[in-house]
Amino acid sequence: LHTLFPYTTLFRSLITTKESKVSEFRQKWISDLRDEISKYTASADVLMDKISKDTDGKHISLSIRMSNKLVHGDLYADMIRTRTSILLRINDKEKVESEYITNKQFLDLINDISKNFENGQFQEVHNNIDSLVTVSRALLKHEWNRARDGEKRFQQARACAEWVMGGAGMVIMAIDRKSVV
Repeated sequence: LHTLFPYTTLFRSLITTKESKVSEFRQKWISDLRDEISKYTASADVLMDKISKDTDGKHISLSIRMSNKLVHGDLYADMIRTRTSILLRINDKEKVESEYITNKQFLDLINDISKNFENGQFQEVHNNIDSLVTVSRALLKHEWNRARDGEKRFQQARACAEWVMGGAGMVIMAIDRKSVV
């Protein structure tokens, strides 16, 4: 029984180390996602401003107006790249319903920004960006809480290790007491 205690301590230590590493990766993921959202919305905003200035006061068709995005190709490429990066980061098959709903709202807004931008509906894009900021805060806060609190599996494994350590400690104390008496 005395040998059980060090193993449970080692097990708890391994769980804590793994949980810490997962938390570190999750924090980086959150920070990177925040940066990508910022780049995406800023690219869309600046690109709309440039297209509007390029075509201000001119009576031209929407297709010609929107072809001006290619004049600002680097900015447009940044917008497309960050959109794709964001879409690849978010799980659209989340199992927990509340998380699924938040992720779906977030992904819908990312796609709406792109669709409305391509259709030249710049006021709608601005509205979508405002909504995206609100939904992003909820999504990022949830992920931050998950990083702070740890994954449920790790919480359960750590609690199990602590119970085993506590139980082993009580058994060892009981055995030691009997040997003293």
